[in-house]
Amino acid sequence: MSGYTPLTRDDLAADGVGSSALERLLGTGEVVRLRPGVYLRPERDSAPKPEEWIIARAQALAMVSRERPLFSHLTAAALHGLPVHGPPSPKVHVIVEPRRPGAATGVVRHRGEVPLDQIVERHGLRCTSLDRTLADI
Repeated sequence: MSGYTPLTRDDLAADGVGSSALERLLGTGEVVRLRPGVYLRPERDSAPKPEEWIIARAQALAMVSRERPLFSHLTAAALHGLPVHGPPSPKVHVIVEPRRPGAATGVVRHRGEVPLDQIVERHGLRCTSLDRTLADI
């Protein structure tokens, strides 16, 4: 997924993009907000595919999370390289422990336990194994 690396506000500031310039770029679509404080600069001549949007949103969540998320369902499918048809979802899917409270913006939390043999890493992110992902979706 080269060319679609999420950027923090600090990354943009290091490139000389201040607050007013960022607002202008967001308005023109040259920069897209993935999560509060995390952005993406899509390439002008080729828009990201739905799977690439999902992966970028997963990377953005991982960048701001205290604990490494365990991505699942449609998000894990994209991480495994499966094609996603239709418009990209603005939400990512994660599995959290049943007793974990709360919710997060832009996140669908599925509560449950996942055995270690059903967890893999793709694109530097933890996700459910391909077999588990197919069963989930």
